[in-house]
Amino acid sequence: MTNSATVVPSFGGELHLIPGQNAFYYLYSANATTSEAFQGFTIRRWQNGSDQAITSAMPGLGYVFSTNLAFAAHSYEDISEIFDKNPYHIVIDALPAGTQTVITNDEAADANRRRNQYTNPSISPDGALVAFQAFKASVAPPEQGGVDTFNVNVYNTNTFQTTRLVTGSSDFFPSFSSDGGYLTFISNRNGISGWELFAFPVSGGTVDTLAAHLVKMSSTGGLLASGSPPTKPLMAWNPVDAHPFLAIVGADKKLRLVGTNGTSDAVQGLSGTVTGMAWSSDGTKLAVSTGYTIYSVDLTRTAQVLHASLPSDAIDDLAWIDGDGLILYNIKRLGSTWFELIDVGSSADVTGALKVTPKVLARGIADYRTVCSLRAVWKSNAETYAPVFFNDTPGVLKMNLSGLFD
Repeated sequence: MTNSATVVPSFGGELHLIPGQNAFYYLYSANATTSEAFQGFTIRRWQNGSDQAITSAMPGLGYVFSTNLAFAAHSYEDISEIFDKNPYHIVIDALPAGTQTVITNDEAADANRRRNQYTNPSISPDGALVAFQAFKASVAPPEQGGVDTFNVNVYNTNTFQTTRLVTGSSDFFPSFSSDGGYLTFISNRNGISGWELFAFPVSGGTVDTLAAHLVKMSSTGGLLASGSPPTKPLMAWNPVDAHPFLAIVGADKKLRLVGTNGTSDAVQGLSGTVTGMAWSSDGTKLAVSTGYTIYSVDLTRTAQVLHASLPSDAIDDLAWIDGDGLILYNIKRLGSTWFELIDVGSSADVTGALKVTPKVLARGIADYRTVCSLRAVWKSNAETYAPVFFNDTPGVLKMNLSGLFD
């Protein structure tokens, strides 16, 4: 392996490689996540050694990027006036131009100290739709008999129109299936006790919200999430159209592969609480970390151990590289952190777990992981970019792993 070099000296999480270019988009903030001045991230682009600001206004969280990287969407807190609950808006960030468009309106009554909040955006694979969660605050708070509503809204990027899914229930955490055929969300609709995954069909840039076409995708006895409103579960869609499975960790700590055909059986053979997961590029395997162990889960929902570290270790930020032959991951041990590689069937000369980044103090990494992805990304020429921390300062490290291969 050749020497590594820091290419982004400031924070660079949520890395998105730009196809055909020696470049990537990343999220940036001049303030640490624990700072009172932290308001979220903006978007920057690194290209051939040059670092450029793409957006500078309306920093936020919950960023998602369109498949073709033509735009991103995020949630932005408006602090121009302080309320009991500040308004949150969904912002569309055009790439690479950097122009920003707010697609939501705060419709709360003027006297309401609890403003409407729009969060958790999700972009359809074709980029035609942006779904997001809509919290509408009642004038009276719940403790005084007010009833807040939680729905899913859908914005069409071609017509610039926003529609709301069928009301009368509480709907959360919208996401589009990898084939674009369904808009899924966690809900307590249809009189169920607890939370399950539901979906409406999507076709031609339109969500079919006919009640007769609603699909109940999971059957967990209401255990897919917990709380009211529910806490967002850890979940990841299979990236391949032919395998439209959503990997999701329920409130019962079980990992399930929920299919668009309604199957939602739990994965067998896992031990411990799932902390991270990543699908292989061909969609046939799911890498899963549970504390200090890494598993591979196949589409039959069977897990096998790939690697076990020390019991006191914590593994996260899994990423498949080298055509899914290697797994790169972050490991935390006794207050320090670094990236390691394991070989799961590549042509690389890797025996056991190979440390590929320097060991540094892990004081800031947990705070950043709660608000953005710290997963490394891989280029086909063996170059890999990984978010790292040096002396509590986050940045991006460029590694050339070609020396590992024959």
